[in-house]
Amino acid sequence: MSALETYLKGCATTRGLEHINAIRALRTYIRLTSEEDITLAINRITDIMLLKHIIEAGVNARLQKAVTTRYDLLKREQGGGT
Repeated sequence: MSALETYLKGCATTRGLEHINAIRALRTYIRLTSEEDITLAINRITDIMLLKHIIEAGVNARLQKAVTTRYDLLKREQGGGT
């Protein structure tokens, strides 16, 4: 499991102020990590529900594209069409 996935799981399992802190930690990780490394980690994610937290954290257009591309691929693999 990548560091990105660890941060995302923290976001997925928290609510309220803990969730805000988890998103803040994710933002810091994204800011300090190269876009290439983030993209590689996104492409290894297999839990489609984790992807929304990357968008929630706020990322640039290239990372948004990487997230939506990965989402579309996972959705097709799960038989979800589009």
